[in-house]
Amino acid sequence: MKKTFAYNNKRQQCLKSGKKKMYKSSDLREKDVINISDGKKLGKVCDLEVDVKTGKVDAIVVPAPFSVGNIFSKEKDYVIPWDKIKKIGEDVILVEI
Repeated sequence: MKKTFAYNNKRQQCLKSGKKKMYKSSDLREKDVINISDGKKLGKVCDLEVDVKTGKVDAIVVPAPFSVGNIFSKEKDYVIPWDKIKKIGEDVILVEI
């Protein structure tokens, strides 16, 4: 419980100061990912790639689109580097890939 309080306190300080925002992974998973280059909806975040040395998120992972034709083939998921994220809004994450 103490760790949760420290996280929430730090998050509130960041939001009040106008500095970098902090996001919960569960918050990111609820958002649609949109490619602003073509307006295509890529899906929702299913995973995060984290650098274990720095603790920073390197990329978000969006599952490959499902279709009947690719049931037996494993299409690669979209691995979107963090620097390709242009904006995180309330409902969507805008990326440029």
